[in-house]
Amino acid sequence: MRIAPDLVIADNAREAMTAYAAIFGATDLQIMNFANSPPGSAPPGNEAGVLPAQIDAGPGAPLMGSDAATGMENPGAGPTVFHAAPMPPARPGFLPHWQKVGP
Repeated sequence: MRIAPDLVIADNAREAMTAYAAIFGATDLQIMNFANSPPGSAPPGNEAGVLPAQIDAGPGAPLMGSDAATGMENPGAGPTVFHAAPMPPARPGFLPHWQKVGP
C-alpha cells in the first residue's frame, strides 16, 4: 500500500516544501501555482499560491503540499492522505462497482 501525505499549508507552502526537500535530500521539487491551473479554477486572489508541490521523500514515498486557498474552511484543521490502490482484476460475470447497471 502506498500512502502519500498531502499537506495544506497556510500561505507558505513554497517555503515549507523547499525546506522539506532539503530535509529529505530531495532533488525533484515540483511546484505548480494556482495560476497554472485550468482557466477559471483558481480561487480569485490565489493565483500566486501553490497547488500542488511534490517531492520524493524516499523510495515510493511522495510528499505533497499546497497553500490553503482563500475561502477554505478551517485550513490546516486536519491532514489529507492519498492512497493509490491497484485495481483488482476483473472477474467473469461481475461488473466493477463503478459501472452503471441497467439502461
